[in-house]
Amino acid sequence: MSFTPPPPVPVRPRPVSGLGTAVIVLLGAAVAAHLLRVVASWLSYRVLFTVPDGDLDAFTRRLDTPLVLLLASTFLLVPTVLAATVTVLGWVHRAHTNASALSPHLRLRYTPASAVGLLLIPVANVWFLRTVLADVWAGSSPYGRDERGARLIRAFWVSTVGTAAVCLVGHVAIAILTAQTYGGDGPVAPAAGTSVATSGMAFATAELVLTAVCVVLFARVVRHISRMQTALLIGWAPAFPAAARPVDAGRQGL
Repeated sequence: MSFTPPPPVPVRPRPVSGLGTAVIVLLGAAVAAHLLRVVASWLSYRVLFTVPDGDLDAFTRRLDTPLVLLLASTFLLVPTVLAATVTVLGWVHRAHTNASALSPHLRLRYTPASAVGLLLIPVANVWFLRTVLADVWAGSSPYGRDERGARLIRAFWVSTVGTAAVCLVGHVAIAILTAQTYGGDGPVAPAAGTSVATSGMAFATAELVLTAVCVVLFARVVRHISRMQTALLIGWAPAFPAAARPVDAGRQGL
């Protein structure tokens, strides 16, 4: 006598809008802390390179405020970025779990745990970011194939890859320029030191702008997915996928 086990009961979706709001707020706070750090760096640059030299006491007083702002922004930025990272991973896990339950007819590329794990792999996570979000969007869309979602995720992914590339090239270029300027045994000309500092500040400002663009696009992705899942949760009832033929999420245009 054989026994056929019953099909697994689908996981009940949990509201994701609260986590989505927390993600957007924390990412916005991280950008604000980054902005404060760049402003403090520009103030320090002004005191060190553009204000005429005076007595030591006056120089120290002028530098007090920028250094305090720089220290405060660093203390704000580090924990905010860590909290935002943990919250984003939590949102991805819950949203992916919901997507599997809301669209059992889809064969998603990853499980919730593997989606989070792939985002923790350095460098490679930039590539997997697009497919993980595409999985979540495909399972959350009540309209099936969603070209708008594909365009939004593609825009966010391209901006993220571009920002990562600019940051990598910029850091290498600044390091080479600094080594060439200060690596010799002789004295450094004031104009050369000012040029290095100006290049570094310009790069820091560009990095901030590009990061802000990525955050805005990701916030839009989080908001739309959270809204779609909230709408689908109304009147949700468990569905058993065994009777339906799974559809590959990769064919949904994402």
